[in-house]
Amino acid sequence: MAAIFVALAIEFARERTPLQRDLILALTADEEGGVVSPDGRWIIFRSSENGEREVFVDSFPEPKRRLQVSQGRSLELSWGDSGRSIVFLQGSKVSRVPFDPQAGRVAGPSRVVYESPAILAVQADPTTERVLVARRAPGSEKPPVLRVVLPAG
Repeated sequence: MAAIFVALAIEFARERTPLQRDLILALTADEEGGVVSPDGRWIIFRSSENGEREVFVDSFPEPKRRLQVSQGRSLELSWGDSGRSIVFLQGSKVSRVPFDPQAGRVAGPSRVVYESPAILAVQADPTTERVLVARRAPGSEKPPVLRVVLPAG
């Protein structure tokens, strides 16, 4: 359960007091996959606090503004567009949720940006709206195909 923040706690431990290190590790549910935002003020992670692994965002390094980002089981989360969007995989759909890093809030509904039953991995470009999707080639057990999804327009 605390594994999500262990590496982060070690990285930030040199500049933190023992109390602040404890706050980084104080988790309320089974949580994993933490990714710190490009500006270092937010962290996205998966939590099972509602029964399924859903995406949440919280302030970082001291958690105090926990917000749910996704509904239902989610995997493969990352920051996109310089921290102004959160990208995650739900089943066969890659979704993007706009995020306002200044206000610390979700800035609109999630939008499906790509869909395929053969998705293996997803990674948002941290500085643009591009999303990299690795998927299995249709009807094949060959190595995955890397597909770049560019923003509309």
